[in-house]
Amino acid sequence: ISLTTTGGAPAAPTFTGVGGGPLQPPRNGQFQIEVHSDQAQMTIQASDDLVNWADAGIVTFVNGKAIFTDTNAGAHAKRFYRPKT
Repeated sequence: ISLTTTGGAPAAPTFTGVGGGPLQPPRNGQFQIEVHSDQAQMTIQASDDLVNWADAGIVTFVNGKAIFTDTNAGAHAKRFYRPKT
């Protein structure tokens, strides 16, 4: 998903699998996504139910991309991610 905004606000981030490919299931209890944004840093939140969200980590962008790793993904039957706004 990619959104573009006007009026000087930053564009919404996009998420892909590492290397720009499709998202992959967790491996060895960890889940990774590549995040693309024009921001310097971003907090990624995680949820098990899409209702209750908690900060899962902060990524720092280099040349517009960063890798987020959830080392706790294996402890959850399902997990959802979003950028903190």
